[in-house]
Amino acid sequence: MNDNLLVSLSLEAFSDSLEYSNHYNQQLLARSTPNKAEIRFMLWEDSPEIIEDYPQETRGGCCLIWGTTDDSGRVGHIVCAYPPISRVITAYFPDETEAEEWECNYRRRRQSE
Repeated sequence: MNDNLLVSLSLEAFSDSLEYSNHYNQQLLARSTPNKAEIRFMLWEDSPEIIEDYPQETRGGCCLIWGTTDDSGRVGHIVCAYPPISRVITAYFPDETEAEEWECNYRRRRQSE
């Protein structure tokens, strides 16, 4: 499932057919957020990984994707809704917003003690 999902999202990023939620657009104005070109790079040109899966989300299944924005290697997270209506729900740079919550280069949440 994860490989097929990534392929589908990558193809939609490549063809510029991803939708962007109102929440994403609001966050883009409110804080440092990966822009649409960076999201396209993360999903199409990088090697994205699904690091968390939320199939039971009340508004529809979605997943958290790890990727880097460009050759600099800056890590970004993207929350995407599952196809058939692939949508970027939100995106952020974990080093700016929640660095203390992550380990393994922002791939795994720290376990609370």
